[in-house]
Amino acid sequence: MKNEKEINNQMEILKELDKELDKYDKKIEELISNKDLEDNLRKCTPKKRAEVYWTAAYGIYTNKYLDLLLEEKDPELHPIKKEIERLNDFRIKLVNSDKPDENKDKNNNDNKKKRDNIYKQIKKINA
Repeated sequence: MKNEKEINNQMEILKELDKELDKYDKKIEELISNKDLEDNLRKCTPKKRAEVYWTAAYGIYTNKYLDLLLEEKDPELHPIKKEIERLNDFRIKLVNSDKPDENKDKNNNDNKKKRDNIYKQIKKINA
């Protein structure tokens, strides 16, 4: 039997996970309330579709994680832990997909300078 400190610790973890899932309740509720989920997803941008699928997967996997906790099994040893980590990595990529790539801008500027130099040389030749 677990001691009171462990139980309190697990309750805090459950509360924290519950707060995390609450963030996605509104999105899920909006989708469920619509008649045709697939039609709505087709209208979404690819990023929005990825967010919807991520939210669903994250909800399912964290529920399994919570089930393991309630069954007094160690979820850290279960494959679901790796899946949650993989989803978190994907979420970071999804969030960062809106951020501009600094190297891309530098490469574009370098390419623009090269093109400008070529155009100047062509003008000199044709002058």
